Amino acid sequence: LALVNIFWVILQATGHQVYFSLGAETREGVFIGLPGVMGQRVFQGILCAVATPILLKKRLWFAPLLAVGLYYSKSSIAVASALTACIFIFKKKSLYLIPFILAGLFFIKNDLNLDQFKGNVYDQTIPLIKNIWLGQGLGAFHNAHVAEHNAKMWWREAHNEYYQLFFEFGLIGVICLSWLLLDLAIKFIRNRIDNTMFVLSASFLAFLIS
Repeated sequence: LALVNIFWVILQATGHQVYFSLGAETREGVFIGLPGVMGQRVFQGILCAVATPILLKKRLWFAPLLAVGLYYSKSSIAVASALTACIFIFKKKSLYLIPFILAGLFFIKNDLNLDQFKGNVYDQTIPLIKNIWLGQGLGAFHNAHVAEHNAKMWWREAHNEYYQLFFEFGLIGVICLSWLLLDLAIKFIRNRIDNTMFVLSASFLAFLIS
């Protein structure tokens, strides 16, 4: 699936659309990234990150293909996760990869627009919170109809899973999710068979967190 996704990214990058009609993601007319077959650029980037330890463990010549998918995802979490996976695979060269991981974080500019969250999501929903422990209930964020000025549609999701979980299920929901992720992380570390399994598990956690 990851290789098929990268193939479609290459098609999209060269201006071809075959079967899938998904085009480039843009924000106010500015190019952001390419979604591949995943429908969203960050998802396609994370798919590349999860596939990185598998493919590189098999053949190093997969690296250029993975780099294409990661580059066009413009996703900081995808780039950082993929490079972190390389640290586990190539331990002796891990120090050389750290600068590339830090450089990958510059993609964060495409991932976040903090002004829109401050002006819309938080300002319009925080006053609606009546119960910080149990939240407002499943689907409450969608029903809040958070809209931008002069927009014809509203935010169906908060684009911040922790905040949306807090809004709908309160602190208890956030604690339960954090407990689950911590428990998974501990079990993965204790029961890993080799470095590849450890990296795959870490990548899976990154997918869940994102």
